[in-house]
Amino acid sequence: MDLVTLPPQSVINNTLGALQIGTLLSYLLFGITTTQVYIYYTRFPEDAPWIRLMVAFVWILEATQTGLVGYVVYFYTITDYGDKKHALQSALPPLLVSFILTGAITTLVELFFIYRIHQLSKRVYVPAILAVLPFIYFMGTTAFTIASFKLGTWAHAEEEWGWDILASAILSVVTDLSISAALVILLAGNRRRGTATTSAIIDQVITWTIETGVATSLCSVLILIFYETMQKSFIWLAVFIIKSRLFSNSLLASLNSRAALREIPNITLPASAPQFSHAGSRMEDHEMFHVQVETKTHVHRDRLEDSGVRKLWDSEELV
Repeated sequence: MDLVTLPPQSVINNTLGALQIGTLLSYLLFGITTTQVYIYYTRFPEDAPWIRLMVAFVWILEATQTGLVGYVVYFYTITDYGDKKHALQSALPPLLVSFILTGAITTLVELFFIYRIHQLSKRVYVPAILAVLPFIYFMGTTAFTIASFKLGTWAHAEEEWGWDILASAILSVVTDLSISAALVILLAGNRRRGTATTSAIIDQVITWTIETGVATSLCSVLILIFYETMQKSFIWLAVFIIKSRLFSNSLLASLNSRAALREIPNITLPASAPQFSHAGSRMEDHEMFHVQVETKTHVHRDRLEDSGVRKLWDSEELV
């Protein structure tokens, strides 16, 4: 067997090493995503068909991306061992397709949370403005992918379209933080009109909103930093591969968190939904939130007419 001349160790660490670590972490997160999907379908069979289809579609996109990045790592480390075909300089089509899949997953999840803002605020302008941002991000990701297909190498793609990666990362940070801020502001406004138990629920939802927003935003910030400071490496690419997993897990965590909210002492939250549910009781559009405190002898219903929490966590079948 002929000896293969390997690239310098630093090149291998920053390219294949980074890509392999990112792929392994993405596989770990994909396992968590799959577990969350199983939990979702077993615990919430009453959810509206479009929500269940969206979850299935996101998982299919994740599974496809997982297979593609796995193939890329195999090709770089086994098929092209030693970089004898100079594949490290090439923008492999499977890896470029994973760019589009990441953009699609990110866009779907962000649009879902923006729709929740619309349901909570009952206004159109702010959600409409926010909804434009994910589409711009998806178009930017798609444009970079198409350009990379044509140019053929990472060096040429980054030289001519590097600004697109930077702009997309910045736009993603702005979008995630804007969505989180809008949800927190709306929830905090409803908190002042609720009872102590209602406030406990809203506090928990606010905490989850901040945590998921920070996680996804931090991922985009890392992409921005690593791409700007270490352009001749795959470190930013490894973080980009992980990004879609964070978004899909944030979506499923939001859906599955309803089980935890229902376990808050003395609270029973109905599962019916007037706008998304295909079954269940009808409610008036102005009826926003119900807290039902039950004992052995009576049921007390506390109706918060002006609270938008019901529209967010119940009429979207989120509790």
